[in-house]
Amino acid sequence: MKNKVFIILIVFFCTNCSKGIKKWYSEEEICECYSESDLLKLSDFDSKLGDCLSDFNNGLNTDDLKLDKDELKLFAESQIFKLTEILIQKCPAYQSDFNEIFLNKYSKRDTTDLIKKIDSITYKLNGDKNNVTDLINLAEYAILQKNLNFALDLANKAIKINPSIESGYLLRSYIYQKKGSLSKSIEDYKKLEKITNNSDLKLLCELMILNLEQQLK
Repeated sequence: MKNKVFIILIVFFCTNCSKGIKKWYSEEEICECYSESDLLKLSDFDSKLGDCLSDFNNGLNTDDLKLDKDELKLFAESQIFKLTEILIQKCPAYQSDFNEIFLNKYSKRDTTDLIKKIDSITYKLNGDKNNVTDLINLAEYAILQKNLNFALDLANKAIKINPSIESGYLLRSYIYQKKGSLSKSIEDYKKLEKITNNSDLKLLCELMILNLEQQLK
């Protein structure tokens, strides 16, 4: 399972940041703006925050920062990441939406191709129960069918066969979160953060650990 979904939450806004950053904005004002936004649907999550970043964006100034284009992009992304961390910890409205988006990550997924593969996957697993990719695909299908216990069993098998499978930990952490086992979900994100070499995935793990820890407080 490739994770392409929620790192967008970090990078999206940077694509609208045409210049760099001064000391420039207030996290409290951004939180207040976000909390009072008229955009109530989770599908408007990006727009809700984007509408509150005018001071942040206006503070970008390449001349003052003396950064080239690539340096500026990295700097802006790092500042957005820091802002996201703060909002998760100190802005309940943002944290709640952030969390709900992850919990609903399968709700709008196009399942056509996956459903077409299920009969074949199930048939193959009858003969080869060590096929990790098929175990993960079948677990995703079980999630779509709201059979979390079966999905968890399949994810556990995949991880037992291959303890370094990133998609297995991503899937299992989601299942644990969906079942309300937040501490176990955090443990899996920490394991994933250690084993992955993907920098975007490491950032996702950091944000999700923060998000889940907030819910445990």
